[in-house]
Amino acid sequence: MRLALKLYSRHLKRLIILIYYSFQWSRDGNSGGYTVCDISETAAKHTDSWLVSEYVDLRDANEVHLEVEFIIRQCPVGFTYCKESFNVYQLQTNRPLVSGITKADVQSGNFTLVNAVNATRLWTPGNELHINRVNMTFAVNRGGIYIAFQDRGACLTLISVTLSYTYCPDVINHGVVLKETVAPSSSQNYISVSGTCSDRASPYPSNITLSLTCLSSGQWVVDDKVTCVCTAGYELIGDTCTGKYFRALDLHNVVQIIFGYDNHSLPAF
Repeated sequence: MRLALKLYSRHLKRLIILIYYSFQWSRDGNSGGYTVCDISETAAKHTDSWLVSEYVDLRDANEVHLEVEFIIRQCPVGFTYCKESFNVYQLQTNRPLVSGITKADVQSGNFTLVNAVNATRLWTPGNELHINRVNMTFAVNRGGIYIAFQDRGACLTLISVTLSYTYCPDVINHGVVLKETVAPSSSQNYISVSGTCSDRASPYPSNITLSLTCLSSGQWVVDDKVTCVCTAGYELIGDTCTGKYFRALDLHNVVQIIFGYDNHSLPAF
């Protein structure tokens, strides 16, 4: 079962979320979203319904961004325990739990609250649906994560959930090659990343440190003083050191230059 996912720009990578455990939630076969509606019970008591993802590999991310699109119905008058909100939880582990996730696991206190989400636009029956969107960012320090949604008495539909992380992409800057790097967390702001010279190039000056700064926004800070130069006989064309001599010559032209023959009087080889 899969929630609708979106991929955003600015060097974000999407992490796919699949639903592993559902208690009192149902899936819409058309939209792919998940719905829970406990309003009928909230006149007399609280409810407690959970939707939990499968294990998501975090790919060495330091921080993740969670975006949720949802619809919540306005509570009717007189339903004391009705809610117009829901809770988002997370559980970080280095590997998937062998036994999977059960209701006992989510109610044991092992999951950590990420955010209590309140709707700013409410839907009432017979009127146009209003979609809410909320974004959350939080640090991670384990190999993977479970995301959980707790309903305590709302009439709620999750339309889409996007989990992503930021990275600085592969880049060649003045001959310096830097590999794709997971961006630091917002609290750290930036990290220094070591690079190497491209093929047939060497640092200039020779004692310079080949490193650039990767920002938490997924951008490299370009430093024109950090350079590599092509070795003798090569020149930088685009991002590659290419042979400076004979680069665009065919065999006939090479022979003509060396031996002085024209194109119509070449010797047989």
